Amino acid sequence: MIQARDLMVDFLRVAPDTPALDTVRLMLDNKSQRVLVISEGKLCGIATTFDFIKKMDEGRNTLDDIKITDIMTPEAIFVSPMDDLKHIVDLMYYRNIRFLPVVSGSDVLGIITRVELGRIFAKRFGSRYYAGDLMTYRYTTNSVHDSLNEFFRKIKIYGDKYIIILAGEKVVGVVTPTDILKHLLEKRVIELTTSIKDIMTPDPYTARMTDRCDKIANTMIKKDISGVPIVEGKLEGLVTFNSFLQFLEV
Repeated sequence: MIQARDLMVDFLRVAPDTPALDTVRLMLDNKSQRVLVISEGKLCGIATTFDFIKKMDEGRNTLDDIKITDIMTPEAIFVSPMDDLKHIVDLMYYRNIRFLPVVSGSDVLGIITRVELGRIFAKRFGSRYYAGDLMTYRYTTNSVHDSLNEFFRKIKIYGDKYIIILAGEKVVGVVTPTDILKHLLEKRVIELTTSIKDIMTPDPYTARMTDRCDKIANTMIKKDISGVPIVEGKLEGLVTFNSFLQFLEV
């Protein structure tokens, strides 16, 4: 039986008084979408790349002069080292949680992300399914001609963390919170009139409906990407790590 202690990996941590901008640099340098805020060995909060974006959506265009405590979510859902795989999958899938700290007493031992579960899916079940079996038809798009103002409007309405950028019907890029934060570090401020085209990651990896899901999952892990648009001449759907969770038979 697979338990949390078998899945957990090391995690990025900062102290509560760490400036928000320094935390962003640390996360980007380590290619991490989340950071745990630790004080005297105890978990006091969690911050994700999306939490920074939400803060900026509240009216801020810079992260200067605020600390990570202004960004973090103070109450985190966590698991114990002995919790089994089914419990972990249920939490992540039904509560739409992207990662879970593993806590014993007051000690944070590690973290479980959807990547670890994606590896299990790819190894055990991925060859059974094709992209067309798992893809979701729920996704958010922006035009390549849109500005950041439209991007923030979309994430406020839909809460999506992965936006597909289209030129007509062609997929030409994606925008994630990481792309926004990279732009912020470069410019120090976010101007809502900035073109999506100047921020997006161009030419994203895409797949066809007949591509096997073990190949897609392993590519997502290798390339450190959270979604794959499914394209058959035009955009048909989206595969994410959440797509794998619903088929992870445990």
